[in-house]
Amino acid sequence: MIAGVQETVENVHGGLGPSISEQSKIIDDWWMELANEWKPDIHHRFVRDVPIGIVSKFLIKKGIVPDEYNAFQLYIDDLGEEIVQKNVICRDDFMQIFSKRMFRDALLQVTKKIDLIGSEKYRESQSLVLRINEF
Repeated sequence: MIAGVQETVENVHGGLGPSISEQSKIIDDWWMELANEWKPDIHHRFVRDVPIGIVSKFLIKKGIVPDEYNAFQLYIDDLGEEIVQKNVICRDDFMQIFSKRMFRDALLQVTKKIDLIGSEKYRESQSLVLRINEF
């Protein structure tokens, strides 16, 4: 689960964690919070870019990264080195930081659900294809 999101949403859906839509809503809310912190006098929908240093402090505050060095590593890994040179992050970049993790979590949730179905309705010898079809 995305670091920070787990603290926001706990024990959802029988321990399977939040769905992609729930995680997306949290990330949207975080962007709104970040935009309002950066430009409190402008409605968050009109804030296009936020300086990378402000975003780093926000990610540290949310517990996603421990320090600015790790924040920059996150930007480079997820967005590429050119984002650090731009020195600003737009909403799409902010969402992209979390996208890979959200999809990985969704796949893990599907796997857990398939395992639950398999353990409830089928013997261990049943194929994964049959479990997926039941899902």
